[in-house]
Amino acid sequence: MGCVQPGEQPSVFGDALRRLSEQLTYLSSESTRYWFDIRPTIKKIASDRAAQYEHKPEIVEDEITKRIKYSVRNDRGDFAGVHAFPKNSGDVPDEQACRLVILNPSSVQRKQSKESDAIQAAQDILENRGNIPRLYRIL
Repeated sequence: MGCVQPGEQPSVFGDALRRLSEQLTYLSSESTRYWFDIRPTIKKIASDRAAQYEHKPEIVEDEITKRIKYSVRNDRGDFAGVHAFPKNSGDVPDEQACRLVILNPSSVQRKQSKESDAIQAAQDILENRGNIPRLYRIL
C-alpha cells in the first residue's frame, strides 16, 4: 500500500494504515497484511450497531437489567440472597446474613467521586430498611 524512501519515518505510514483500517468499511487487516474485501469488517459492523443505541440509553438499560435478573435468578453464589435492582431499601431484608445488592444502571458512580446516586442508594440500603434503621448494619 506504500513504500518508504530514505529519510522518511516508517511510523507515519504505520499510523496512516492504522487510521485507514479504523475508518474504512472494507479495508481488512491481519498482522502486517492489509487488503480490501467485499464484506464490511467486524469492527465496522459493531460500531454501526453501537451507533444505533447511542441515542437510546433506555433500550440498553432494559437489556442490562433483563440479563442480570436472568443470571441471578437461580445462582446466588455464596450469598444468602441476591437483590437485583431493588426499588427501595425496604426490598432488602434486615438479617445478619451477607447479601448482594445490585444497583440500578441509572445509579452511576464516577471514579474518585464522593457524592453520586450510587453512593446515596448504597448508603440508604446499608443504613435503613424502608423508614426504620437497620439492626444489622455495617458501622
